[in-house]
Amino acid sequence: MSKFFMLTKVLLKNGGNPFKSSRNKKSSLNILILIIAFIPIIASSTLGLIQSYGIFEKLHLEGAILAGSLVSASMAMIIFGILYVISIYYFVDDTVHLLTMPLRPYAILGAKFILVTIFQYFVEAITFLPVLIAFGVKIGTVTYWIYALIVYITLPVIPNVICSLISIVIMAFGKFFRNKDRIKIVSGMLAIAFAIGINLAMKFLSAGSIESIANSKDLIDKVTMTFPSCRIAASSLLNNTSSEGLIDLIIFILVSAAAVIIFIIIAEGLYLKGVVGLTQSGSSGKQVSSEEIGRHSVKRPQLISFAINEWKALYRTPAYLLNCVFGSVLFPPLMVTIYVISARGHFIAIPANSVILGVATVVCIELSSFNMVSATAVSREGKNFFISRFIPVPFKTQVLGKLIPGLFLSYFSLIVLAVMAIIIFKISPIFVLMVLLTSSLGITASNAFALFVDINFPSLEWDDETKAVKQNLNVGIQMIVTLIIFGLAAFLLVLLNLGLYSGFILLILINGILSIAAYMLLMKKGVKIYSNSLNYFVNTVSKKWIKRKKH
Repeated sequence: MSKFFMLTKVLLKNGGNPFKSSRNKKSSLNILILIIAFIPIIASSTLGLIQSYGIFEKLHLEGAILAGSLVSASMAMIIFGILYVISIYYFVDDTVHLLTMPLRPYAILGAKFILVTIFQYFVEAITFLPVLIAFGVKIGTVTYWIYALIVYITLPVIPNVICSLISIVIMAFGKFFRNKDRIKIVSGMLAIAFAIGINLAMKFLSAGSIESIANSKDLIDKVTMTFPSCRIAASSLLNNTSSEGLIDLIIFILVSAAAVIIFIIIAEGLYLKGVVGLTQSGSSGKQVSSEEIGRHSVKRPQLISFAINEWKALYRTPAYLLNCVFGSVLFPPLMVTIYVISARGHFIAIPANSVILGVATVVCIELSSFNMVSATAVSREGKNFFISRFIPVPFKTQVLGKLIPGLFLSYFSLIVLAVMAIIIFKISPIFVLMVLLTSSLGITASNAFALFVDINFPSLEWDDETKAVKQNLNVGIQMIVTLIIFGLAAFLLVLLNLGLYSGFILLILINGILSIAAYMLLMKKGVKIYSNSLNYFVNTVSKKWIKRKKH
């Protein structure tokens, strides 16, 4: 047991901190940025729930809301955790080193389990903490806050056990998955399918049924159908002043503890079977002749060649394909599909005015920037960042080449949203064209700003590609800053009370200026920082290499 605690401490210090950096100041800055980015989201959600609590209370929906938030948090932890769990358990660099040490499998996986749980607390903070605080403000007692703390700490256990068991069983019995690229693609697709399936199932189950069972406890049972343990946790919080709540809390803790014990027993027998002989990546083994190389080599301008190379890295790397490309292709249609199922044909009539134009522009910019490509363009280079210093391509061309794939995917998402809006919502094509024009300028500014941020704060120290995109705070910075800036532009239209065409002209001017400013900032300041960063990185790597040679 002492080895387990020692290993956990070492992993937390060296491999488990998502903000880990060689420079302590940068780590502190990352944590500060995370707090600044999350506080407005959590605070606004909490205030909204506090103001709406009276409506929930009149409809007797308090239990359903609390239970539903527990289920949503559990679902989110599985969706965001499945790929992260597989990476931490099997594909990080420390796994090979730990296997050579006198450590039992349960100690290795137990320590890694804690790392994953810490990551899940951030997901839980967004999905469940606002509801927990809002209910505490309204019905909170000293007992409630104690129970709430225990539930918050314990809730990630069962989702993590589910992700862990799926990963261990697949890796132990499926030789097909003994390949880093395959397992990441399959696990990512499973997570996406799980997310879509659960969302659609919940919409079908809940649509049209709330009115008929609003005064019945059956609604809680329906909401917690996928996670029965969440019903016990919700009951313990709602009945915190009675013995029933204490019993429910004890049962919830015991169920979570039992899940961990089952996980440890299975892990002890199957983990080594899945790790031994694990390959990092695969290749087809096909030999290519010099004639084929010459036939396929095409002379292109440097900018186009560099952009194509960036695009190939995106779709050939499973972590980038799932988180960046699929996010751009699937997320906008998924959001519209969920709305269509929820509305069941009763769509809200969308008037064509300047206010709706501003709101639609902001929504399109945010959804189209969901691909994270520009915000991680430099970070995805990782330890190979120094190579860019020696290729015969100007730094300005390299920066532009990194910007193009993000713009391409963002414009693709925008076109998909526009087509779906015309077909489903019967919006005027002229109004959709206005949204396309205003949004395209905003998307250009958003991507240029995101790349500029990643050039300034690249996350180059990672041992798994997933961390380059999933634990990159630059994505959050891009979304928060663009939401504030373009949200203020939309709010300006409300204040001025402009007509549709005058509002359109004003938005074109504002977004055009922002686009030009972001592009100039990237091309002047960004390129300079990019070249200086490359020189610093190369010098640092060479000094480390010389020091190793001396020793």
